Order: sequence, then structure tokens, then C-alpha cells
Amino acid sequence: MVRLSRVNMYLHHFTKPKISEYDTLTSEEKWDDCYDVILANPPFMTPKGGIMPHSRYRVKAKRSEVLFVDYIAEHLNPTGRAAIIVPEGIVFQSANAYKELRKYLVDDGLLYAVISLPAGVFNPYSGVKTSILLIDKSFARLKDEILFIKLNNDGFDLGAQRREIKGNDIPEVIRIVQKYHADLSSQTADNEVLHHPFVTIVQKGKIAAQDYILVGERYKNYEISNTVFPMVQLDSICQTTSGGTPNSSTKGYYENGTINWLKSGEVSQGLIYSAEQKITELGLKNSSAKIFPVDTVLVAMYGATAGQVGLLKIESATNQAICGILPSDRIIPKFLFYLPKYFCANVTIMRMRLWFYKHIHNTIAGQVDSNLH
Repeated sequence: MVRLSRVNMYLHHFTKPKISEYDTLTSEEKWDDCYDVILANPPFMTPKGGIMPHSRYRVKAKRSEVLFVDYIAEHLNPTGRAAIIVPEGIVFQSANAYKELRKYLVDDGLLYAVISLPAGVFNPYSGVKTSILLIDKSFARLKDEILFIKLNNDGFDLGAQRREIKGNDIPEVIRIVQKYHADLSSQTADNEVLHHPFVTIVQKGKIAAQDYILVGERYKNYEISNTVFPMVQLDSICQTTSGGTPNSSTKGYYENGTINWLKSGEVSQGLIYSAEQKITELGLKNSSAKIFPVDTVLVAMYGATAGQVGLLKIESATNQAICGILPSDRIIPKFLFYLPKYFCANVTIMRMRLWFYKHIHNTIAGQVDSNLH
């Protein structure tokens, strides 16, 4: 990798490239070095056997993606800037380390923008959903808000071949970021930026109240007009929760398991009658996994299948990449399954607003499939 990096820099006219090779996450060799600019696409995978980081990190974690972002944020000069490609878990995972990292980036005036990339931009190597964190230590402290941009088209399709297509959004995204960055007021007043279809701008206080979730779609207000039916928040009629993953290196959590356990890629089945993998009672007990009942609506929250919706027809646990909307006597499960699937596929399910008949009868449930057309 060092040789490849050196050749790459020669080809880009760096005649004396300075490349260091060392263990960034566990070594303190260069901990006191700081930089003006850091551009990074750090590894997302935590290596087998885990990581043994030293004690100087601000965020206590064992996940490589958390440690790399922490490392970069802590090694910028007072006017330093950074752009970091991160997996989707960084922007909304509820585990303490992820939340603490996001709090640090927002409250300490480091982060000023998040660019959401479509799942598949790194095909054929990975279909993982990613975002770009933009950090500027001097500019972000001037702002009381965070800029969120959703990039839908990078000029290539999202299949394994990544064939070139029309409609590249990248030049427009660059223009928006540059225009936003030129505005030194605490809140942007530029109507073009405020009302741009790619953009959501959210106050830092509002983000703090939502566990520092860094997903722009979460903060959009989706209103449905031209309806005589009452509007309600989803969480006022249904409970939501997520799953968990037993430690794969611990014996007794998977072998001869009897409890269904779904991964996010299996949500796209639609009506779910089976699970590829099973876990044991011990694995369930010693993890955050929980058993969802029949008629739970499942939503894949990140990864290549983010936004896919399924309806459980068996009792099953799930991994942490899945949100479960538990069945309620106030809404028909099959109706709730079809609603985000066909009408709100791109809306963050936890914040989605929906309409429904106040006194809908169970006899309608069998007609939902045809009536939705």
C-alpha cells in the first residue's frame, strides 16, 4: 500500500511524497502531530481480534470507524479542515460510542455539513451506505446549524458495473457547499441554499434533542395535504425499537440456535416467513437482540438495503440495522407495511407522518393490496 501510495502521488506531481506507515489506532508514535487538512476514507471493518486503542482518545470505543473519526477530529490544527467518508452507522447508531462521537463533533464546533451518498457508490467493492462528514474548526464554530445535503446521482448507476449515466449531482453539491461556506453568519439567509431540493438545514439544538442523529431526512416535515383524515405522529400509535447482534466470537451464541435472527438484507423479502440464521437463548440474553412478535413491521435502517420494508409472519430477533415497528391495535399491520413501502420509501420511518381512518374496520385489511393501486 505504501508503494502504491507513493506512485499515486508521483503521478499527481508530488515529487517528494512523505508517507508514514504505522498503526494509527493503537500507536502513540504520532499522537502529537496535527494537520491543516485531512482527507480520509478509513476502513470500516474492525479487524478480527478487535482493536486495543490507547487511552488518549476522547471517545471510548473499540469500533474502527468511531476511532478513526475521533482521531482525525483531534488531530486538526486550530483552523484545520477535514472530509471523512463514514459508514451509515456513524450518523445514527444509538450505541453510546456513536452518540458520544456525534455530540463531540456538533457541540465542539467541528462539523458543519453532512453529505449523504447513495448506497452502491463504492460498488463493486462494497454496497454499504455512506456519508461524508465535512469539518472546519474555524467555520463550524460560527454556525448554529448543520447543513445536510442528499446526493442522489454521482454520474454512474449503482450496479456492480457502475456504468456512466446522465444527471451527475456532484458539481451542484460542490456549488452549494461553497456558497454555504462563504456565508459567515450564524444562520444562513440565502434563499437558494435554504430551499434547494438537495438541502436540509437544522439547528444544532434540534439535533442535540434527537440524540445528535446526523440524518437530514429525519428533520424534514412531511405534510400531506388534501386529506380530511386526522394526522398523527407514528410514535403516538406504535412503539419502535431496534435489534442487536450477539458477539460472533463467543461460543454458544449461534451453534444449534433455535431463535430466528434476521439481518437487514433479509427485510426485502416483504412478507417474512423464515430467517437464514438462528441464535441461542444465551445469545439473546447477552446481547441487545430482542424477539419481535408476528406482524411487526421491519425497516432496514442502513446498509445496501436501507429503506427496505418487511412484515414479520414469524417471531424473530433482528440485528441492530433493523428498526421494528411493533403491532398496535390502532392500525392494521398490513396497511402500515404497505404505507412506507409504496408511499414513503425515502422518508426516515421513525419521523414519518401518516394518515389513517380513526375507526378503520378489520374487514378492510384483506382489501388493502388491491385498493392501494
